[in-house]
Amino acid sequence: MKKPLYREALHHGWRLAWEHKLLWLFGLFAAFLGQMGIMELVAQFSTASADYTVVGIWDQVRIVCSALQSASLPLDGWAALAWVGVILLGFGLFFVFVSVVSQGALIHSAAASTKRLKKKLPDTDKAWHAGVTHFWRLFFLNIVKKGILALLIVLLGYVVHVAAESGSMAAAIMLGIIFVLLSIIGMIMSFWVIYAAGYVVVEEYTFIKSLKAAWKLFLSHKLVSLEVGVILLACNVVLAAFVAGGLVLTVLEGILFWLVFNAMGVPGLFVIGTVLLAGIFFLFIMFAQSIFTVFTTTTWTYLFMKMHKKGIRSRLHGFWFHKKK
Repeated sequence: MKKPLYREALHHGWRLAWEHKLLWLFGLFAAFLGQMGIMELVAQFSTASADYTVVGIWDQVRIVCSALQSASLPLDGWAALAWVGVILLGFGLFFVFVSVVSQGALIHSAAASTKRLKKKLPDTDKAWHAGVTHFWRLFFLNIVKKGILALLIVLLGYVVHVAAESGSMAAAIMLGIIFVLLSIIGMIMSFWVIYAAGYVVVEEYTFIKSLKAAWKLFLSHKLVSLEVGVILLACNVVLAAFVAGGLVLTVLEGILFWLVFNAMGVPGLFVIGTVLLAGIFFLFIMFAQSIFTVFTTTTWTYLFMKMHKKGIRSRLHGFWFHKKK
């Protein structure tokens, strides 16, 4: 590497995210599919560990079914409920479609901007059409990712539950070993799907071919994948601190509203002010997550373009090799 490539990738990702504001809408929807890299794995694993239980999907299904059985609705009421279900299902499917297409559009835009760094920013119309074209392959890649993640979370939740009930040192050690193993599997899966998505959108590979090529790319860039994943995880920490700062400001403004409205003798307005502040903070989170999704997707795509064309040497490997010399 002639230049510090990681820094170059991060700079390019931030430049595209900040300058190309039309991509923020793609980032907003793509964020609901989960973030590229280690962060989604960390978030899902922390949820499973905190719950001390296997994912309780079937419990929720049983609760809903028993509630429906005990409900005494007339025939037209059941028909209206069915229509509501159909409408919600339609909205859900449309939302999934837009999210997957947005992910493809971001990868296409990032790849286009990588090929022409000093030229105009990528065309969002072409990016959207690229996302539509690759919808099914990207959809099944996300299914693979979510399926493996769900399986890992179920296994981790079960192990945590058993270890909590046992309370022995051996169970705690076993939990730690299994947690490390599942984390490694989850990270490998995350990198694998990232590279497969790049092959699908950039190189027009089929679903199976993209998985095979992505696996080979990962095997030749294991340390690079880990290093980039850790760097972007650190960026997530910075984002979390930024959002936490926004939360603190929101709470302080809420306290100020309460003091002012009480002094004015209209404490009821405090409720309206609180709702407005909550809405503004929610929009702030969406804004930050949208930009960050564009940034991470662009960074990964930039590095993918360099990996599969020329290859990238790990910084740790290069440092160790230079040190031995």
